[in-house]
Amino acid sequence: MFQRILLSSDGTMTNLLEEISRESLCARKFFEDVGAADFDIPELELCAGQLLWRRTVTLQGNLSGINYLYAESLIAPGKLDEKFSDMLLKTKAPIGKMWDLFQVETYKSLVEWGEEPAGNTAKYFSISEDEALLFRTYRVFSRGKPVMRITEKFPRNWFRNVQFSPKDLFGEKLSAIN
Repeated sequence: MFQRILLSSDGTMTNLLEEISRESLCARKFFEDVGAADFDIPELELCAGQLLWRRTVTLQGNLSGINYLYAESLIAPGKLDEKFSDMLLKTKAPIGKMWDLFQVETYKSLVEWGEEPAGNTAKYFSISEDEALLFRTYRVFSRGKPVMRITEKFPRNWFRNVQFSPKDLFGEKLSAIN
């Protein structure tokens, strides 16, 4: 059930994970780059040469140091409020917390979900590379424009007592989409 909630939620993952973990979370940045896009990114309606912000973070417990979630984001900074962008770039605040702080109206559209081998991402969770990660990718819209594409991942082994498959979660909708 918990997997279903995490994967299908269109709310802010930060708040949900804080409630579950019973600790506040911060974004630990591992990679961040703002520069010209090398190619067109139709999902963000960006053309090569336009400004693109790439960001890789974990949502980490402030007290425990546990990484609860790994996220890769593509952000179109030119479509965001300048103060929002500056604060997000300069602080350790998770995107979800910044949306709340700046009262940014967003709509999220789920693009893809499922599971995959952890591979290189395993190091963020102290698991083996062949263990499974659950993931979801979604687009974020604000003021009617696509502003972000976010992929979030977390270890499947945290949910040992739950049988999971995307078909269980979305039934025939998954077959119709794919």
